[in-house]
Amino acid sequence: MLRALVEVEDWEPAKPIKTWPGYRQLTQLKSMLEKARRPLFIVGGSIWTDAARLSFEDFTERNNLPVCVAFRRQGIFDAHHNSYCGDLAWGPVPSLRKAMEEADLIVSFGARLNEGTTSKYSLPAPPKPKQALVHIYADAEALGQTYQADLMIHAGVCEMAEAFAAMGELAGSKVWASWRESLRAGYIQALDAGPQPGDLDMNEVMKYLREHLPKDAIITTGAGNYADWPNKTYTYCGVDSNLSPISGAMGYSVPSAVCASITRPDRTVVGFAGDGDFLMNGQELAVARQYGGKPIIIVINNGLYGTIRMHQQRRHPGRVSGTQLCNPNFAAYAHAFDAYGEVVETTDEFAPAFERALASGKPAVLELRIDPECICYGMPKLSDIPPFF
Repeated sequence: MLRALVEVEDWEPAKPIKTWPGYRQLTQLKSMLEKARRPLFIVGGSIWTDAARLSFEDFTERNNLPVCVAFRRQGIFDAHHNSYCGDLAWGPVPSLRKAMEEADLIVSFGARLNEGTTSKYSLPAPPKPKQALVHIYADAEALGQTYQADLMIHAGVCEMAEAFAAMGELAGSKVWASWRESLRAGYIQALDAGPQPGDLDMNEVMKYLREHLPKDAIITTGAGNYADWPNKTYTYCGVDSNLSPISGAMGYSVPSAVCASITRPDRTVVGFAGDGDFLMNGQELAVARQYGGKPIIIVINNGLYGTIRMHQQRRHPGRVSGTQLCNPNFAAYAHAFDAYGEVVETTDEFAPAFERALASGKPAVLELRIDPECICYGMPKLSDIPPFF
């Protein structure tokens, strides 16, 4: 077995099974939509084509339907689109949380409705939500497993997008306009988190990136409180513009950014990593240098395992343990790999540092030293977080 040589034919790549919705299901779905006064779509899934995505976006535009995305699926629906109203995951923006309470019909399209998407199974609450629920999913075994939907449709996202496009303009489209506009306005308002504590303001950093990154930029993240900045306040545009761990695993940002930059050298790649997150796989800079990748890694350094530290503050105030980090100089670490590295300590320093990193023609690490009090987007200062009990 170890020495023998044999000839085998190469297998064709596996092809996903395509599943289309049935006629009766589509008829019932159309009827439920047209009877609704406050419908809301939750979009997820992973096997989207650009054609299907654009087709579905056109359907929602024609019908004034508000759309939010599942946990870390921001790249599916263009955030600049009039129907987009945010991501439904771990502390959605206030307007979207309110919408989940007020909606009279929720259509989960391609989303599994897992813990991350539903804020620990609270939005909506299983097994039977108070509002009507339609669940469209490519895996039949997942349907009805956690949520008892009023209508369950076993269909792939691209096939279902075709079916939505064929529906045309629905009877309730004019009624939904003000509902969609209010949710859209709430999302736009939430992009600005307001001034943050410390000399380096992440709110201003994200504003700069929204305004200056090319539309087809690829953004990668890992796991941790810092990831809320790109997840909540960056405006994604396309199906392959966001690489984030659906499992919530740390250490994903750097290798995914390296891989994206090597395979798509024509696109700008920006990876967001926390300080603890970066230290798990920062050595992948060597792979980027070896194979010509040029990602810009933004290390958000607050000297903490921020998420765990936040939960210690909430549940065990005064009993901090094992969450303080003794970090290296991340810029010097980058230089050791012959990559570009720079430390950023104030808001005004960020924009020119980012331009220098972009112009370097190398993989780059920008170490953003932020105040530990800036623990998370949308949260009070670390020292002001009240106990959970």
